Amino acid sequence: MGSWDDLVKALLHNPSLGGGHPHHLRAHLAARASEPPPTPWFAADPEPNPWSPATSFLISAIGLNQVARQMPEGQPRRDLSRSVDVAIADFIDDWCGTRPPGHPWPWPGPNPLTATLVSELGVAAQSFDGAMREEVLQVAGRIVQKSFAPEAAGQ
Repeated sequence: MGSWDDLVKALLHNPSLGGGHPHHLRAHLAARASEPPPTPWFAADPEPNPWSPATSFLISAIGLNQVARQMPEGQPRRDLSRSVDVAIADFIDDWCGTRPPGHPWPWPGPNPLTATLVSELGVAAQSFDGAMREEVLQVAGRIVQKSFAPEAAGQ
């Protein structure tokens, strides 16, 4: 049979075990890895990937509000818009710890994750144009105002 070294070398170079010549999938993946990322968000590599759940929720809600604005006038449009506005307002109240009987941030000052959330919203806003961009920035501003309000900051 030979030495252990011969056996190990044979196993390491066996293509059916992943050795020897590059497997066709590895060659494909290596070629794909050298391509540019498909979106600017992947290049920026925001963490968590791609955004925090809070940022994802707010951007989704704001997008849904944009959809409501494109609907024909009527009760469904008003109901959807009102529901989204309430969801965003409730989220901001919960995040800033001002909603009774919420669980406010236990130390003086705002939740330190507020800066992260507002930063992520600011970066995400740069990916949009027009009303969507403005509304994302407006929601970020509302979060900052509410976070630094005396009752929210525990002052």
